[in-house]
Amino acid sequence: MKPWSAALLALLLGTGCVAGFSMGIDPIPLPPREAPVPKPFRGETAPELIESGVEGILRAPDVDPLLYYVESEQLWYRYWRRRWYQAFYWDGYWFPPEQLPAAFEGGPPGVPEVELPRLPELEDLEDPEERPADPR
Repeated sequence: MKPWSAALLALLLGTGCVAGFSMGIDPIPLPPREAPVPKPFRGETAPELIESGVEGILRAPDVDPLLYYVESEQLWYRYWRRRWYQAFYWDGYWFPPEQLPAAFEGGPPGVPEVELPRLPELEDLEDPEERPADPR
């Protein structure tokens, strides 16, 4: 066998293997990324419940300022990382609820919406045509 024929044979076999492998393998799809879930609370006894200002909804501020108990459903709700979570027990495992009570639709009850001030240093970076009118 001549030296150039061995090199040609190796080249043909190598490209055939590479083409065969690259054409027949589909990428494995990654599973959908789930939202993080808060860890359960720890404690010996259930927390003290106080009125939240909404009828039928109580708060447990000693454990978490955004922990609520809905008496009609006998379920616990917690607002964590801008999402609502639900649990059957105050120290149970949290999971995203299928449906929220109407009192929780706009965010946690009794917590005012915070509007952050605009920094004057950043105003010159914005496009003047897209900038909202100054309310002052």
